[in-house]
Amino acid sequence: MSRAFEGFTRLETRAERGQDYALVRLMLAATRGDAGVGVAHPALLGARRVGRDLFLCATLPGVTVDEVQSAAEACAGIHVPGAPDAGPP
Repeated sequence: MSRAFEGFTRLETRAERGQDYALVRLMLAATRGDAGVGVAHPALLGARRVGRDLFLCATLPGVTVDEVQSAAEACAGIHVPGAPDAGPP
């Protein structure tokens, strides 16, 4: 995952793991040529397993911290009715 963020500085990383999901919330800032960093932006990467299915979750550039929180909750709560272990997390 670190390779995907080359050219960015991770200012904050928070990982959360449940029985069937893993989430990583990040604050990323573009690394500038003068050794500084730009404005920080929030991001989310996650995965949720339901039965034999795997759902990948991510936010798009430009989201707010609140939207990242909502996306994290939605990802952790993905369920498929009738699937084995389909109950909420």
